Amino acid sequence: TYGSMSNYLSNSWEVQNLLTYKKNLGKHSLDALGGYQRDYSSTSQVTASASDFASAGTTVLGYYGLNLGNPANQRTYSYFTERSNLAYLGRMNYNFNSKYYLTANYRKDGYSAFAEGNKFAEFYGGAVAYAISEENFFKKALPKINYLKLRAAYGQNGNQGIDPYETVANIASGTTVFGPTSTLFIYQSSLANQKLSWEKTTTLNMGLNFSALNNRLSGDLNLYKSKTTDQLLTRSLPA
Repeated sequence: TYGSMSNYLSNSWEVQNLLTYKKNLGKHSLDALGGYQRDYSSTSQVTASASDFASAGTTVLGYYGLNLGNPANQRTYSYFTERSNLAYLGRMNYNFNSKYYLTANYRKDGYSAFAEGNKFAEFYGGAVAYAISEENFFKKALPKINYLKLRAAYGQNGNQGIDPYETVANIASGTTVFGPTSTLFIYQSSLANQKLSWEKTTTLNMGLNFSALNNRLSGDLNLYKSKTTDQLLTRSLPA
C-alpha cells in the first residue's frame, strides 16, 4: 500500500504606474511617457509519502495516516522559490511639422535572481526619421510618390533568462540501493556563478516607408543588424 499528500501554494502580484504628457505648439509636437513597474511571484510545495502500513493494521486513515507507514519508506519533500522584477522607464517622441521625427527611450531593469552588484542593467534607444515627401521640392520632382519616410533606429533590450538561485551552487537528491535498503543521497548539481547578469541585444535598424500611385502601392523596407552579448546559457563541463 502506498499513499502521498501534497500541498502547493502560488502567490503573485504586479504593479504598473505610467504617466504621459502631450503638447502641441504650432508645428511642434511632443509626447513623453514615464513609468514604474514591479512584480513578485512565489511558489511553495510540501509533499509527504509512505508505504507498507502492515504494522498499523489498517489503511482507513488514507493519506492522513502517512505517519503509520513503515519508517524506512516515509519520504518528505519541500521547496520554496521566489522572484521579483523592478523597472523604471521613459520615452519621448518629438516631431516638427510632420517632417522631422525624433524618439529617445531609456529603461532600467532589476531582477532578483542575479547576485548583488549585478541585479540591474540599463538599456538605451533612439530613432530619427525624415518624411522627405513632405518637402515641396520632392513633390515637384516625384509627384507619383505620395509618401516617403527615411528612418534609422538604435536600441537595446535585455534577457533575464535564468531561474532563481542559479547564481549559487545548487544541490539535488537521488536514491540508490544498498542490498535490500533504498538510501537517499545528496550531490552538487551546479556550480555557483556570482557574475551572471543581464543578456543584452543591441539592434541597428535602417529603413523606409513608402506609398505611391495614389496610395495603390505601399510598403516598408528594413535592414537590421543585431548583436547579443553576455549570453545566458547552461554549459556542461567535462567530467
